[in-house]
Amino acid sequence: MNTFALKPYQTALMALFFILVSSCHAQESNETTMETADVYIDSGARQCQYTGHPLVHTEQKLVGLGIDVLASHCGQLTGVMFPAVCGGRTEKINIHTIDAANLAQAESAGYKALTRLAQGSDPGYQVVKCDKRGVNLSRDI
Repeated sequence: MNTFALKPYQTALMALFFILVSSCHAQESNETTMETADVYIDSGARQCQYTGHPLVHTEQKLVGLGIDVLASHCGQLTGVMFPAVCGGRTEKINIHTIDAANLAQAESAGYKALTRLAQGSDPGYQVVKCDKRGVNLSRDI
């Protein structure tokens, strides 16, 4: 008669294996996926005068508040018009991706949720090229 019997050291090894596997699983289940939010702020560009703040300037403002910036882009508002006058505002914005848990803090510092720009099927903005300094190069509308 063949019976399956483990030797004491085999039992100990199997127990250790199961403990290690279950601890790895417990670590994986504790990790959560970060939810992100995109925020924007006026780049500070003025018609006929100033091209606006580079991305690093508005990133550092967030970092100074303890908010990590995961990505940054130059952008421009769509579906809005500004009076054509030297010194007037432009449609240029700086866009930053942050942890959604920090959205309220960013909004209290003057940033706005990018989702607030949506008008029907129009997102209300578009991403545009920055120059190598991170300055928005879009033409004023």
